[in-house]
Amino acid sequence: MSEWKEQREAFYKIAIARGMTRPEELAEAFPLGHSLPPGKMEKWLDRFIRTPRSFASQRRYVNRFKLGADPEFVFTHPNDSEQRKDAQGFKLRQGPAFGADNNGRLAEIRPHPSRSAVEVCASILSTLRWMSILYPATMSYAWRAGAWAVEDGLGGHVHFGRKRPDRAREVAALDTIEETMLDAGLFSQEEQNRRRAGDSHRQLYGMQGDFRLQTHGYEYRTFPSWLNSPELAFLTITLSKLAVHDPNIIWKYTRSGPTNIVKLANLLRFYKDVDDDARLALIMVNRGVDVSQREDFKAKWGISPLGGKGSGAYPTIIPLSIKPSKDDVKEMFDYFYKGAPLVMKLPEPTWSPIGPPRGYRMLIDNCQTVGRKGIGELCWDICYSEQWPIGLAREQASKMTRAKPVAISRELYEVLPKNNFVLLPDGSNIWVDPWSLDHGRSSNIRKAMLSGVLPLWRVKDVRPESFELWNKNVRVKPKAKRYAGSWIVEEGKLPYV
Repeated sequence: MSEWKEQREAFYKIAIARGMTRPEELAEAFPLGHSLPPGKMEKWLDRFIRTPRSFASQRRYVNRFKLGADPEFVFTHPNDSEQRKDAQGFKLRQGPAFGADNNGRLAEIRPHPSRSAVEVCASILSTLRWMSILYPATMSYAWRAGAWAVEDGLGGHVHFGRKRPDRAREVAALDTIEETMLDAGLFSQEEQNRRRAGDSHRQLYGMQGDFRLQTHGYEYRTFPSWLNSPELAFLTITLSKLAVHDPNIIWKYTRSGPTNIVKLANLLRFYKDVDDDARLALIMVNRGVDVSQREDFKAKWGISPLGGKGSGAYPTIIPLSIKPSKDDVKEMFDYFYKGAPLVMKLPEPTWSPIGPPRGYRMLIDNCQTVGRKGIGELCWDICYSEQWPIGLAREQASKMTRAKPVAISRELYEVLPKNNFVLLPDGSNIWVDPWSLDHGRSSNIRKAMLSGVLPLWRVKDVRPESFELWNKNVRVKPKAKRYAGSWIVEEGKLPYV
């Protein structure tokens, strides 16, 4: 049986590479014949192309690594596709689950990471709903994805929580998936070519082999934005994870026309019995994938104006990513499995708290995040007292050093223990060193900001009396105990309040 297993797997890999689905194609694949018993290959092929429709209660995934994404899109005038409004024009910020790209022009979605491509798509669905509800002005514009729109290249970056020495082979396999999807008509070749030719800002995107290292692993940046439809999003993420899981199974890329869609389907067939994302995607592909390049993709995701405000208060805090609820995941699964329509609704927050206590404000609302890489991620869950407003800026100061990556204003300096800070003479602000922020020291900066010396708190930890206690204790001499780390407090540490 082990001999047949190895030969069967080798046969399936050939079927993937050649896009085989019919018995008459066997003679073309094996012109010199084979040593297998008569009918053996036909049975294997029949089993290979058969699509099971049932699912076990316990989900199965071949990948041990998590998946993530940050697809981009633009807002354009509904009656003029070449007239746009920048994301920062809606006061969307950089950093949270939905908002502006760092350039301020593009909008961006940052779904919650998961091993399951369905759960990633369910997070996208919930995130798009929250954006449409909390920023209703965006609903008056068309949401456009694809590879190119209004002089900007759009990316559908896929993230992998994976750190392996064979990353070069993984990226090469992803390149093959991307080019095959282009040839199969799943992406617009014309738009991708335009994206690769460079935008009005002289930036080239979408080139083969484009990836960026991240603390969690890396992101593959060649794909165009696949938000045109939930089907395209799910298929792209699923095919990507299978390619990264085992790059050796990916075929050598050739331009072979309609056969390319069969190659993609055969990759799903190879994993259909061990990965439920692959099985579900195969069912969806057999039913048909909407690849139309829509001017407005909102309707495909079931996004529409929500009548009435609903019960309860809307969130004023948006997390870095929105974890989908069980209902979100089921809704997304049923859409791919049965074609059940996506209907607009007010989702329930899956994070807590959803707002700061009375008398406090969120630090991110007092910061410029666009064009200030890392600021939104650094401060999204930090709050300050209304009695002492504080801003946060990413600016290189002449007196700042990498040993002291946080600077404060003179106003704050006057009431705090001396010799512990780098001083900046103007404004009630905190400055962070860009070098420290860009070189993996964000956690150190956060620890400094939240050490208890500054009137800042994580929103989940703050209490109504926190500022009063801080104001009372801040003039007290710190304890004479060494505070480890190159942060703003070097010889002492005030108690947390």
